Amino acid sequence: MTKMENKRIVRPWQAAWMLLVGIAVIIAGLLVMKLNNRIVLALDGVIMCLMAWCFGIPYAELQQGIKETVSSMIVAILILLSVGVLVGVWMASGTVPVMIYYGMKVLTPGLFLPVVCILCTLMSTMAGTSWGTLATVGVDPFLFRPIQQLHQFRRQRVTHEQVQLIRITNS
Repeated sequence: MTKMENKRIVRPWQAAWMLLVGIAVIIAGLLVMKLNNRIVLALDGVIMCLMAWCFGIPYAELQQGIKETVSSMIVAILILLSVGVLVGVWMASGTVPVMIYYGMKVLTPGLFLPVVCILCTLMSTMAGTSWGTLATVGVDPFLFRPIQQLHQFRRQRVTHEQVQLIRITNS
């Protein structure tokens, strides 16, 4: 027998049961018990392994599946870690605030979306990662609009009550 013939296949009702239990554990852990998402996912993984074991799948096979899954995701994990380091360095060194400052001086509201689209396209193409673009250049568009509104309020000498009313209506 080959390795594929030895593998135990989960029946559809077992897979559906595992899916429902997994979703229930996640909802209960996050929404009801207000636990940290990492704890909930780790607990859910343990429960899924126990259920698979109860359905007759040997632990060695479960362990091999986990190894294969993690090894296939390692490149994405390393990219996310690298992007996190890059964003942290940019924030600590003041690059993002400088980009926002000069962006507010150069861009008008009418040019904002086309310029952001072109910049993000160029950055994504040059860097080779859309995640890196979102975490670096893509941070500024999310921060640009609220800061631009704040400067408009200051120029118009808007009262605190008017700002609160605008925040409530925008929510």
